[in-house]
Amino acid sequence: MIVVEDRIDAMARRQFGSTAMVESVQPLSGGAYNSTYEVQLRAQPPVILRVAPEPEHQYRSETEMMRNEAATTPHLAPIAHLLPEILGVDWSREIIDRDYMWQSKIGGVPATRAFLIHGRDAMVPLFAEIGMVTAAVHSIAGPHFGTVRGQHFSKWSDAVMYRLSEIVYDTERAGLDTRAAQNALESAQQASDVLDRVTEPRLLHGDLFIPNLILDEDSLRIVGVLDHDRAFWGDPAADWGIHAMTGRTEAERRAFHDGYGSPVGDEAVAHIYRALHAGAIALERHRLGRDRKS
Repeated sequence: MIVVEDRIDAMARRQFGSTAMVESVQPLSGGAYNSTYEVQLRAQPPVILRVAPEPEHQYRSETEMMRNEAATTPHLAPIAHLLPEILGVDWSREIIDRDYMWQSKIGGVPATRAFLIHGRDAMVPLFAEIGMVTAAVHSIAGPHFGTVRGQHFSKWSDAVMYRLSEIVYDTERAGLDTRAAQNALESAQQASDVLDRVTEPRLLHGDLFIPNLILDEDSLRIVGVLDHDRAFWGDPAADWGIHAMTGRTEAERRAFHDGYGSPVGDEAVAHIYRALHAGAIALERHRLGRDRKS
């Protein structure tokens, strides 16, 4: 395995030209999937380098997500002003056996840090803005169900069952308990007619919540939305941000829906969506070693 830091000079020269000089590299924490670095080039503003896991370390349900993010970006016109600019990508795996992407750096404070600084009560108004941004993403209609780059489906139930079957496969390969994901897959098969009441695919960010937001340090307004590598076309009720709000305070949920609008989704299939998220979280925790007892 090639250490990423040892290859950043070569990666920078490929993207920015043979005269590009890397002055410093700062690994950034917070990401659970990609390796992320702030790179200072001589006589240029700092840039962000994101490097995907090696292909053999990617779950089948998470294959080439960085490529999905690049394919999704043009669809996100309603929030384009909040997205980092993609400066370049390299899928060739010639310099390093991993996909990587160069992006502009968005100034501001990570929302997770803002919560620590200001406290939870002071951050309640942020949820109205999260709701508005989420609604803007969900307003985007798509041509099919499924990931933007990847498997495409004409019916929502088929997309859901495919995602669940991939999670069952990955969970089994990882040596984890597959019962919850398997039960959800069976539920989806039985409730396919309910799932197929969703007939118009909408764009789902896949991870639009506090860890992926950059805020203005003074106003605490959203100035950056990051990491849409899990984006897909589907039912807005299945988006991670909608699910994540169920664990927030009443004041936060009220603020979110002030910005987003009325609650979405059919309760008859809500448990299936919860299982989708639970399966993805279990796999992520396993990859990061957080499911192992010390």
